[in-house]
Amino acid sequence: MFRFIAFAWDAADQEQATGAHRLSRQVRDQYGSGSYILNCDGLVVHWVDARERSSEHYLLADHRGVVLGKLFKRESGGDFQSPECRLNAAATQSILANGGRGIITNYWGRYVAFLRDSSGNVVQVIRDPTGSLPCFMTTIAGIRVFFSYIHDCVRLGAQFTVNWDYVRVQLAANVNERLNGTGLNEVVPIHCGECVKLGPHGLQRQFYWNPFDVAGTQRCTDPMQASAELRQVVRTCVHAWASCYDTILHRLSGGIDSSIIAMCLASAPTRPQVTCFTHFSPGPDSDEREYARLVARRAGFELVEHPRRIETCLDLLAELVPHPHPFHARYAIDYSRYESHLARERSATAILSGEWGDPLFYSEPAHMLAAIDCAQQKGIGRALIRASLDTARIEGLSMWRVLRHAIAARSDTPAAFDPRQQLPAGHGCLTEETALAAARDDRFVHPWLRTAARTTPGKMAQVYASTMVDFHPFYDPLGREDDPEQFAPLNSQPIVELCLRIPTFVLIDGGWDRAVARRAFLNDLPLQVATRRTKGGVEEYQKASLTHNAALARAYLLDGALASRGLLNRTALEEMLSGEPTRTRTPVGLLYWYLCTEAWLSQWDHA
Repeated sequence: MFRFIAFAWDAADQEQATGAHRLSRQVRDQYGSGSYILNCDGLVVHWVDARERSSEHYLLADHRGVVLGKLFKRESGGDFQSPECRLNAAATQSILANGGRGIITNYWGRYVAFLRDSSGNVVQVIRDPTGSLPCFMTTIAGIRVFFSYIHDCVRLGAQFTVNWDYVRVQLAANVNERLNGTGLNEVVPIHCGECVKLGPHGLQRQFYWNPFDVAGTQRCTDPMQASAELRQVVRTCVHAWASCYDTILHRLSGGIDSSIIAMCLASAPTRPQVTCFTHFSPGPDSDEREYARLVARRAGFELVEHPRRIETCLDLLAELVPHPHPFHARYAIDYSRYESHLARERSATAILSGEWGDPLFYSEPAHMLAAIDCAQQKGIGRALIRASLDTARIEGLSMWRVLRHAIAARSDTPAAFDPRQQLPAGHGCLTEETALAAARDDRFVHPWLRTAARTTPGKMAQVYASTMVDFHPFYDPLGREDDPEQFAPLNSQPIVELCLRIPTFVLIDGGWDRAVARRAFLNDLPLQVATRRTKGGVEEYQKASLTHNAALARAYLLDGALASRGLLNRTALEEMLSGEPTRTRTPVGLLYWYLCTEAWLSQWDHA
């Protein structure tokens, strides 16, 4: 399991230097012989379990720092990028250019960079714009500590306490929303695209990449051009990631997004060995094997079909990997152990998925907003009529109703985006006090939302869903150290940037969600998949599984810290877990969110 921990301090402070080197020796003893180290004045970086081609280290020339993770050089044109990336003196200068911004403009990938200026007095920590590799910051014995895996800090003797204000806000927020803080008082996140600078003037934080700035440079207004560009960039990124592994497992649901990934893997120049797998269960939308089989057959890949089992026990909640904040681990509870077993059987070192396709290709955000975007950008004319018709086809509404709504909203003053307005109705198990307190507490609002360029509402929603919700953790919540790496190729900086630059009404051109992506890969996908309008779901399975585990769920929630502290309504919980019809409007997915939060709290002893 690739992970890192780094110590930064004032190089002129001998007491801090002594403390930092003491911590460094402890880490070296913990990590053992398989670890690496960069040791400079004011900065020590440790990393362990590097994996050739996929999770590496890149030493900069002249001891100017190290980049951990995976780097690809940005190339103009071309359909394939080699996994080889060496940082010679010229490459080091390109990375350090413009205060370190060069790494974001000249490279892409999954990384955290530790850079030093020529004097050695300033240390910069830069996290890549996708945030695929975690990075947090804390302080131990007065030393700044940057880490990816919090258990390494615990083993150094660090003490952490629960931030109950954060827990309250996260319970009322979107599941797995990236907030400005963590569930531990002593830990803060390094955000995607952020640079943290430590030097003579103390600690400074600045964003080197902001999705709202990217979205503000919209350029792909022609649907055909947008499809051509999207095809090129998706193939390039998937092929680049595929070159990092010899054997791959791919979660193939049969939906558009995972199917696109499968067809790109089939054309990868490095020809990795790929096995697809799909999960299924009884229910109107829970068995997508028909579509998965079509795609696997077209790609020439084996397809393993795995039945979901309601007998999956919630006892696994007690085995969740420690994390700085609660994380919705329902998927891991259901599938992680099976997928790890399958990976070992196939000698696979990576598990890929189609996550991030919904918001990037524009399926999850409200399509009604696309017509408003068009009205605000194009005014009243043919483009608005077309966008209204497209929206009406997707939503099953009258075109005139959509058009009236878009015209009425055309002159609205753009407002700051509030994620809470995007939440579905049904946080019914939160107490009224919890909901009100969370709504008034803006300390944990993501900094991007505070400084967001005012843009159209549809694009705002897409930016939020694409960059401020974490669909796919780097560390499996139930993972083991020898598990395969898991990632979503669509969460690659070139793909994210391109999709944010395409107007929302272009993304639904012709009255289809994911219209640009469908057109881009129309000739690759089976027709039944490319023209599919339905989407699979697991609601029925989750309800059956919760019923099967009702006794354990009641023990967790009715006797848990969230109810005892008044964050959850115990009466509403009892109704939801009784197995009887109830008026409490709480989606079953939220009950699992509460369960995962309780399990997370138990890791920190309700401190």
